[in-house]
Amino acid sequence: MVCCAAMAQTPELHTAGTTSPRAGNEWTLHFAEGGKVKYRLLPLEAEPGVTLFEDKSGHEVKIMVASDARVLIVPSEGGCYRTGKLVDGRVTDGTSGGDCKPGGSWTADVR
Repeated sequence: MVCCAAMAQTPELHTAGTTSPRAGNEWTLHFAEGGKVKYRLLPLEAEPGVTLFEDKSGHEVKIMVASDARVLIVPSEGGCYRTGKLVDGRVTDGTSGGDCKPGGSWTADVR
């Protein structure tokens, strides 16, 4: 699985059970530094439990939502990961690991 390095650094996702395609159709991430990015669902096949999204510049991310609502977001090019918990269509406790730009905390609205 492409996201194994990130999964190893976020063991709660790895042990939370099977991921599911509950990732919605659109994610808007809001970063602590004030920026935001919107990802839209791609109609492509991915690994089981992995949903592919893309921003307006064509950068792809893989979004996984575990059975306990833990979220893992990994850019297709790798290098960083973002984690949080999806509750009622929102992530309010997002953190970034690796070399994410922008780094730090984030929130998300999911539709």
